[in-house]
Amino acid sequence: METVQEQRLRQRFTLYDKDGDGKIGAADFQGEANRIVQGLGVSPSSPQATALVNTYTAMFPDPAKVIGGAGDLLGGVTKAATAAVTVDVSQFVSLINTLMISAGEAGFNAFLAPTINAIAKVLDTDGDGMVKAPEYRSWYGAIGLSGDVADAAFNAVDTDGDGAVSVQEIVNAVRDFHFGKSNVAMLGQ
Repeated sequence: METVQEQRLRQRFTLYDKDGDGKIGAADFQGEANRIVQGLGVSPSSPQATALVNTYTAMFPDPAKVIGGAGDLLGGVTKAATAAVTVDVSQFVSLINTLMISAGEAGFNAFLAPTINAIAKVLDTDGDGMVKAPEYRSWYGAIGLSGDVADAAFNAVDTDGDGAVSVQEIVNAVRDFHFGKSNVAMLGQ
């Protein structure tokens, strides 16, 4: 039986696989970042947008770092072929389970937290270190979710009820979602 984490990883794979070919690579991660930047109306050349694109692209694991280490996670891909490597959904789930889910907090902090921090910096339009409901709503709009879903998620993430969420509150919410501890919507469409 598939775990909640595996279901969410499969959903994430589908989000990245915009062309529907059943394969994703580093370009798909960059494409997702570019869609978010565009959806937020941020200049692609801004430092925040550049950081977001860079952290998204870095999330696609360098297969050379995982081949031969904890087993061949990519099913026979050679080191020489890593420049254009793509993975299918099963490989993606296995890879991310190994790099993030099985590694717990340390895996999440190394793999996904930098991207969530970069998203929060783009959302924090006034630079006060906090993301307000309209800023949060814009993120959800950029990933294809409705305002109602954004509002419900914001209210759940705003654990102290002060009308703003810190970067850490956002990071915690995304971590809890991916580890199956929360059902607050954290993936777009």
